[in-house]
Amino acid sequence: MKKLFLMFSLMLLLNFSYSQWVPISTGLPNGGNCNVYSLLVDSSNIFAGTQYGAYVLSSNGTTWNSKNFGFPQNGSYTTINAFIKKDSLIFAGTNSGIYSILENGSMWVPSGLANKYVQSFTIIDTNFFSCASDSNGVYLSTNNGITWTPKYNGIPANSGALRTVVDILTTSFGIFAIDNPFGIYRTLNNGNYWSCVLNGVCANSFANISNGLYVGSCNNGVLYSPDGINWTNLNTGLPSNGTTMYSVNCISVSGNTFFAGLYNKGIYYSTNNGDMWTSFNTGLPFNTSVNTIVFIDNNIYIGTNTGVYRRFISETTYNLENLSNTCFNFNYEITNKCIDLTFNNCDFSNVDLQLFNSFGKRIKNYKIFDKQSKIDISELSDGIYIVKVISSGNIFIKKILKIS
Repeated sequence: MKKLFLMFSLMLLLNFSYSQWVPISTGLPNGGNCNVYSLLVDSSNIFAGTQYGAYVLSSNGTTWNSKNFGFPQNGSYTTINAFIKKDSLIFAGTNSGIYSILENGSMWVPSGLANKYVQSFTIIDTNFFSCASDSNGVYLSTNNGITWTPKYNGIPANSGALRTVVDILTTSFGIFAIDNPFGIYRTLNNGNYWSCVLNGVCANSFANISNGLYVGSCNNGVLYSPDGINWTNLNTGLPSNGTTMYSVNCISVSGNTFFAGLYNKGIYYSTNNGDMWTSFNTGLPFNTSVNTIVFIDNNIYIGTNTGVYRRFISETTYNLENLSNTCFNFNYEITNKCIDLTFNNCDFSNVDLQLFNSFGKRIKNYKIFDKQSKIDISELSDGIYIVKVISSGNIFIKKILKIS
């Protein structure tokens, strides 16, 4: 009876837990209910920048650990807006300047722009740019963050003599900066002069993808340019309030799948370069704002206004329930702990069967050469696994439960 109850419980978990977003917020402040503004994947660790400082999670872990030693201790919290890794250092852009820490180090040390509200970073060759909301806006360091030089010529300031530069990005056709509310600016000479390439647009973030530059805007949805000069909107499928598009906070890409994180509307994905967007919000709280997106193994992690969530990337493309496939028959023998594959009238000379654990990490890869194959998984620990079969251009994905 106990075993049947356990099997039933795991089957419920199999059916409901792994085709939606799962919160990964244990150890984050305020019970996990906090703003996460930035995420960085570093080897086997994920860094989270929050309104309460920095936290670290191992790639197979479920609990975050505080990483705040060295930040100012003045009775208030250090807000982490951005991370970037350069050589063996990890840099954090905060509400009180730039800090850095050695990879696997234990203490953050000041790295310039004290008391500046640092928003973002980009690197080109040995040049290291940062942007901030202050009188200068953009800074350049050529000595790994030891000293910083203002580089704002051509970027306008507002009536209060402030430049609100919220993101900066390197592409093959220049370095771009968002200066709200004036628009998007580009430099072709390492910041010595900036020229406006899109006037009057309020924006939040950039994404440099192989086919061009993508911009998440405040009220115009997703903007795309193949060259930094010509622009078009890519908003089909994205939500609007009837008159304007909802703000797009961030854009990222994994393989051929694009993701857009929105303010109060969760996350959307596109498999055709942004021509069509589809909601990807099952499991997220209502009115979730997605601030940052990263990928590790087969997982997508998002930082939101209510903590961090994880989901399988493959769920954007394939339904993880039973999929019909005319090329082969799939059968999982739960009692014998075997996977059976029987191929029909198709080529089975070059077939891969991959196994992923519940964290999305690939743990096994089998080459299939026979028309009928039986794969023994009895050696695996009990739990939920994802089976991915790649054959003749077809991809089949199935969740299975292994139980002793």
